[in-house]
Parts: sequence; structure tokens; C-alpha cells
Amino acid sequence: MYKKLFITSLAVNVILGIVVAIFIPRSKGEWAVVKDFRHLSSKENQQQVATENMVVYEYCDHMLNDISKDWEPTSLLRQFDSDIAAQIENEKLEQTTQTYSALGSFKESRAPKGILDIAPNQKRVMLNSIFENGSAKVSIDVIKRNEEWFIRNININSDIFHPDLETNK
Repeated sequence: MYKKLFITSLAVNVILGIVVAIFIPRSKGEWAVVKDFRHLSSKENQQQVATENMVVYEYCDHMLNDISKDWEPTSLLRQFDSDIAAQIENEKLEQTTQTYSALGSFKESRAPKGILDIAPNQKRVMLNSIFENGSAKVSIDVIKRNEEWFIRNININSDIFHPDLETNK
């Protein structure tokens, strides 16, 4: 009985997952059909994804370099998608850049820890980055608009922000 219920539940979840994967809601209530790459061979599809991921990785690397030169709120704000930038409170932006400035200038990112497709033309990039004053784990959500990438969200986490916490080594 439980096995049959489990299998039925699993089948329903798989079907719902496929429906959600095909039709992804956008922020304004519209629905977008995910790009159909079935006409591409597996190898062509992998090459296309790899090329796009490399472009996104390079954008994130370049963007971190630009904003960390001075950690000015305007440097960060100019990298955001215009819809998101309009919603950001100046006080929160200043507080965030002041916190992140403890890292100093960006030096390098090691190979991406991961690049995930989170929606059509949106990716999440996870990096282990080295800054002037230490290392950090960086997560950046980006969106592609008119063939350009912009930030939707950025989160930088480092022990430098928490000097009072002891780390287990």
C-alpha cells in the first residue's frame, strides 16, 4: 500500500516538475516557454551552454574587479539590472558596499564552483574568490537583457566580515 502511494506521489511530482520546467513564471505574471534546444545535437547543446557559461563567468570576474576598486555604491549599482536597481534602497546599498569593502580589491576567482540556469536568460554563478584582504564565497545571480549581462543579486560571504567568530581549522 505505502509503496503504491509512494510511486504515485513520485509520478505526480515528476509530471509537475516537467510542467514547471517547461513553463516558468516571470515576475509580472507572464509565462515564458523555456528555449527548446531539442533540434541541437547533444554536443552542440553542450558547446552552446559551455560558451554562454564562460561569458557569464568572465562578466562576473570583470564586474568584481570593477566594483572592488573603490567599493562605491554607484559602482555596484551600475552593474544591476535596471528593474532591480530602481528598487534598491540607498542606505542598504551603502551599508552593503561598506561591509564588502573590508575585502579590499578583487584579485582573482578560481574556476567557477558552479553556474546554474535558474530561469531563461538567468544564471547563478558561485565563485571562490581571492581579494586583497582574504578569500570569499561569492554568489551572483545574473540576467541577460539585450545581449548584455546584469546583476540581479550578489552575496559575498567571508570570515573577514565576522572577525569575532573563531574558525575551525
